Order: sequence, then C-alpha cells, then structure tokens
Amino acid sequence: MRTVIYYFSGTGNSLDVAQGLAKSFINEDVEIINLSTIHIHEFKILSSDRIGIIFPIYMGRMPIMVSNFLEKLVADKSKYVFAIATYGGLAGDVIQQVKTKLKIRGIKLSAGFLVKMPENFIPFFGAIPEAEQQKLFQRKDRKISQIAHYITKKKKGHFENDFFLINMLYSGFIGKMGQKMIPTADKNFWTTDKCNGCEICCKICPADNIIIRNERPVWKHKCELCLACLQWCPLEAIQYKKSTLKRKRYQNPNINAGNLTTR
Repeated sequence: MRTVIYYFSGTGNSLDVAQGLAKSFINEDVEIINLSTIHIHEFKILSSDRIGIIFPIYMGRMPIMVSNFLEKLVADKSKYVFAIATYGGLAGDVIQQVKTKLKIRGIKLSAGFLVKMPENFIPFFGAIPEAEQQKLFQRKDRKISQIAHYITKKKKGHFENDFFLINMLYSGFIGKMGQKMIPTADKNFWTTDKCNGCEICCKICPADNIIIRNERPVWKHKCELCLACLQWCPLEAIQYKKSTLKRKRYQNPNINAGNLTTR
C-alpha cells in the first residue's frame, strides 16, 4: 500500500501531523511532500493508493496554495483521498470546502478530519504557555492514532466540520472577504535593526514570496499569511504592524526550520 501525503505548513503544526500520521502506517510505503515543491512531484499523484492533504485553517478557509492544488489535482475514482486540517480557534467548514473542490475534479473525498493545535496567529496573540501546548500535542497524538486506524481500513464517510452558524459566518462571509486581502497583507511586515540578512525567512517561505535586497527581506505580495517568516526569524527581527513587537513567537517543537526550508 502506497500513500502520498501533501502538506502545507508555516509554523510546523501541519508537518508535525503529517509526520505523525506517516509513522502510524507501519510497514507501508509513505511519502510526505511539501506542496510548495509540487511541480517537481506531479507524476507521483497517480502512483499512490491513498492521497492525503494536510494543511492549517486560515480565517475558516484553506490556504490559497492548497486551494490551487486541489483545483489541479488529477486522480482516478479508485484513489482513497483524505484531508486533515489543523486549527487553533474556529475550524469552520473547510472539510466541506475540500469536498466541493475535489468533486469538481471528479474526485470523491473519502474522509476529512480536524486536529486542534496550539493557536499561533501572532497579530492577535502570542504563543500560548508550553504546558497548554503539551496538552494539545498529547491530544494530537491520540487523534492521529484514531485517524490512522480509520484510514488504514480505508473507511469512508467521516467528515468533521464546525457548527452551522460558525461555518456560515466564519468560513462564509468573513473567510471569503479575508482571503481576498491575504496576498497583499505582507505590506504590514517590517524588520527591526536586529535583522542581519540571514535569509532564513526567504528560504522558509512556502509561497516564495520573499527576496533579500540590501540584506533585508522584501515581500512580493503573493503572501499566504502563514507567518512562517516572522515565527522562525532567529532574531525576532520581523514584525507585523506593531502588535507583534512584544509577543512570544511560536514554532512547533517537533519541527525545525530546516524541515520547512524549500530553497
């Protein structure tokens, strides 16, 4: 049995889930692929028995890169396709969004799951205490075990979503409006004098949205607002408006910057 798991991750939460799930498939052939490198691996979409998509939820919706991937995905109806969305606050109806996009491609989503992880949208709040993070990681491990059992048996029909009103308001009106503003939200990033031009932000950005000019990052307005650049900056030199100046950064403790570097 061959499984290919495609993931999008900024702080490392979704990659952590992808790696945990892969380890649960004992004695099976599993490959984990970063969506930002999908152009290199397109041929492998057709060479797997199971296809997984793992990503975080932003404003009740999937990242733009994930949406674009689903709109181009090619797979026959025999494939077992599953989705896992990580979230910190509200989840919305993102699993239903995945089902809808795949249906247009003639692909049926077999199952969809939600995994709660530490909240980390730093423009609103800093990282939660480590003790609370550990509790969520323990819950995450148990949830992954349940998901792996379900997927291994190729069960179908389990789809997790939030409550109806949350779906309608958060994923619907608020999410659609917010997503339109995401690509150019990078105009709010800036750097303090701590920046030494190390280029980690450039290398870790999944959207290839950052270049280094005069030893400082410059954003190109095709942002995903994953905040990887800000969260993983070793000197905490990158800020978003002024709200992040004194807020604690978040990086998934099971992942390092090298795991997420794509260039």
